[in-house]
Amino acid sequence: MLNDTCTGATVSSRTLSFPVSLDPEVSLVRAGAAIALSEVGGTADAPVWAPYPGRAVASKYDFVCVSVARKQLAAYYGAKSARSKAEWLWCTDGLNKAGLSCALQYQGLTRRFPAYDPQNKAKPDALNYEDLCTFALARFDSTPALKRYIEGNLQLAFPAAIYGKWARLMAQGLADAPPWHFSITDAKGRGIIVQARDGQVQVLDNKYGVFTNEPFYEEQEKKVAEFERQMLSNPADVFPSVKTVHVPEIEGGPSIFAAGAKNPIGYLPLPGDYSGPSRFTRMALTLKYATKPTCWDATSMLDKKEKETLNPAYVPAGLPKTNEALLAVLGVTNQVYLPRGLTDHGKAGAAGEWTPFSTLRDHRLKAFYVRTANSPLFRQYHLKMINWTNTGKRGIVTVPLTTPGETWFVKERL
Repeated sequence: MLNDTCTGATVSSRTLSFPVSLDPEVSLVRAGAAIALSEVGGTADAPVWAPYPGRAVASKYDFVCVSVARKQLAAYYGAKSARSKAEWLWCTDGLNKAGLSCALQYQGLTRRFPAYDPQNKAKPDALNYEDLCTFALARFDSTPALKRYIEGNLQLAFPAAIYGKWARLMAQGLADAPPWHFSITDAKGRGIIVQARDGQVQVLDNKYGVFTNEPFYEEQEKKVAEFERQMLSNPADVFPSVKTVHVPEIEGGPSIFAAGAKNPIGYLPLPGDYSGPSRFTRMALTLKYATKPTCWDATSMLDKKEKETLNPAYVPAGLPKTNEALLAVLGVTNQVYLPRGLTDHGKAGAAGEWTPFSTLRDHRLKAFYVRTANSPLFRQYHLKMINWTNTGKRGIVTVPLTTPGETWFVKERL
């Protein structure tokens, strides 16, 4: 997430990596539409919905979201389940007309989850944890308001008796708890993290504006803080290298780190692997330091009356005025876009993870972009320009996310 002082924009981007495509769909939801919600307790034969939100919630805002595996979930649980309803959405990424976004991400360290307590008078409202993104997009315009509601009124619960088998499947057999956590950002660039740790739900402020999978968010922050401490102690002020280390003299310059050598001529670079902690640290420090310099200037250095038309600050006709900010945040997330054959753990092989889709969000212009793995071309869903009457009587339209029909390159004919 980037609060861009150059354009005044708030933009964010996300990549999703997984071994399968998950059959993503795009849903357009009109304000006022009734969205079916999952059970919060009970069993498959005797499900429990809390008094509020109940079996459904009316959307307060127009929003667009990407859902995954809806058809598989409906077939998995059968007609009795709330997840078989056409009005049920499992939003894993989206943006609403107030500029609030929510992204569901994998968190394999989630081992336990609180059950719904109908006697909890302090928090009378309840919601299935897996429905959080859908609910946030439908009902909230800011992260402070959502944080207050979760901490003050809402039980985020998970009925293992109903959905534990599904959770165990997603958690690769490690737990009957949903292996997810959430990154939520609003139009003013305020971000929060929602995670379940040691059987308790936590709502944390997103200090660095980035988010990856494991470990838990607090450990990610500590790792970045320590890395930054070393960076600031760098006597040569070299970036992105951060710490003077001792290396032997080698022709052509330092290339091997060796503890105890007497020549302090090398530097420890930012982590370059694809694990969660390394991705978090690399993106956090890149975002922080790469945005410190002055803004791009499209004025030509050779002729002050001319513009450098290839400069990112130059916005060609037809592109949004926030183009500079969108490109800047893409430059950060492109660092973690998985190349073919690699997993998050750096393993090689044809069965490795890949990136089925990635999203880009303009929180102030209210535009949501999504691209698929086999094309760098984004689709745009501009929430202010969509004809919402086309969502029909239900107010919800869901279509498969497919590769754009047009090619992603322009054929030059000289």
